[in-house]
Amino acid sequence: MKHAVRLGRIEMISCEANFMSVFLKIVSGAYLCLVWLSFFIGLQAPLSRELQMPAGGAPLLLFLIAVLLSIPGVALFAFGQLVGDVRAIRNRATNA
Repeated sequence: MKHAVRLGRIEMISCEANFMSVFLKIVSGAYLCLVWLSFFIGLQAPLSRELQMPAGGAPLLLFLIAVLLSIPGVALFAFGQLVGDVRAIRNRATNA
């Protein structure tokens, strides 16, 4: 009987980890969409004149800012993937 209770607990923890993994991926994906959408909207604005930069400098600056702002989103997505993979490996090890 203890074994059956233990299996139920493992399955519940697995679902919680799966939800956390999916949640982290959704949040990081939304953040990345927001960053790159802002980049493409920023390309539409005439920034060279406002920033007093050479003609090709403003898009390059916007691109660098977008890449730097994307790093936390990519790290969060990778962490979400790691959480899901570790939980799957742990479940396979306990069920075997």
